[in-house]
Amino acid sequence: LHTIKPLPSVPKIFGVTLLTGSHLKHVGGNDLLFLADCGLIPNPDVSELASIALETGKLAHHFLGRKAYVAMLSHSTKGSASTPDARRMAAAASLAQDEALHQFLDISIEGELQADVALDPAAAETKLPAAEARPTADVLVFPNLDAAHISLKLLQHVAGAQNYGQLILGLSRPAAQVPRTATVETIFGTAAAIAVEAIKFHQLYPDGEVGNGATH
Repeated sequence: LHTIKPLPSVPKIFGVTLLTGSHLKHVGGNDLLFLADCGLIPNPDVSELASIALETGKLAHHFLGRKAYVAMLSHSTKGSASTPDARRMAAAASLAQDEALHQFLDISIEGELQADVALDPAAAETKLPAAEARPTADVLVFPNLDAAHISLKLLQHVAGAQNYGQLILGLSRPAAQVPRTATVETIFGTAAAIAVEAIKFHQLYPDGEVGNGATH
């Protein structure tokens, strides 16, 4: 990764992990979730969180071939708790929403939201009865590295989800990093995910370099 330059258009390098598995259909009805940032930025600020939401949303849109739904996760839903962390996620959601509109991106970004509101229509109807109905989230943006990494491991080991990645976003070429405990399936799936990202990499990042991706 040291030979690959950062992208000027992305403020900070971060990681995205893809989760898939039959059990995930019971977690929001989707069989593919994008989690960010599960490995690189310990405590992202408002602008970094907004960038993570936008870039992961763009990646999800490319993978899914449709509008991507991004949830900015918190212990609070739309002001139900007035804490600094909840306000930070709400501010990041607002900033990301404005930027998505400015860039004409086919991404919906909501926050701050509790995880059940993001993934369970019944919970959303109960906690946000006046809100417009929307599909469950494809992208989960966590407030910090602890929350993201713990959630990833719980989904992997308790829910039986298969994880791929992490894909490293913010670099001038597609790249990924796999854990030391990665299985053959994880390594193969991560390489396949990098290949999918590479197909339209220059549409996602016009300032990226021409060349092959990297998996480490």
